[in-house]
Amino acid sequence: MADVDVWTVPLPRADRQLARDAMRAILGTYLDAPPDSIEIETTPEGKPYLPTGELHFNLSHSRDLALVAVSKQAPVGIDLERPRHFRAPDRLARRICSEREYATLVRLGHLSVAAPEAQEQLLRLWVRKEAVLKGTGEGLIRELGEIDVLDDAVADGWRCLDLPSPATGFHAALAVRAPAPAVSHFFWNPSAGLPPSG
Repeated sequence: MADVDVWTVPLPRADRQLARDAMRAILGTYLDAPPDSIEIETTPEGKPYLPTGELHFNLSHSRDLALVAVSKQAPVGIDLERPRHFRAPDRLARRICSEREYATLVRLGHLSVAAPEAQEQLLRLWVRKEAVLKGTGEGLIRELGEIDVLDDAVADGWRCLDLPSPATGFHAALAVRAPAPAVSHFFWNPSAGLPPSG
């Protein structure tokens, strides 16, 4: 089993650097180290990691929200997406979905993935796929349609879980390479000037 902490962080504005700063501050609480002293490297595929290997972590942000996943036991990936309406949902679904996923969308949409229920499911699948690919570190080299995330159990020992929506209409997912992850949720408001706490 792996314990995973998921941090919700409201940002003062949509800014990638603010999200990264928040992630460093959160990691600093686990490592008992100042945020600016934490050395973060990235794999050739873009996955961040600590050279010391002490923690597994991942970051996602959308608009003025960020999510940070942290685990001491297992690799993690996380994704967050704002509400959206796809202009060409059928074309997108054919590009990112496995055959089984696409068939499910068509069933939900009564033969048209433009239906609202299918749009919601398409965004959910997108987020789940991104979380898995961010977890495996294959985000830049693997096609979304190559993985199937309809079920929580994904290939190679990964599990993908829907997370509670941190804001109206947002979708979030967590991927963990562990059979039965225990997920805890925390909140941190960096603009309040307070250290992260559970």
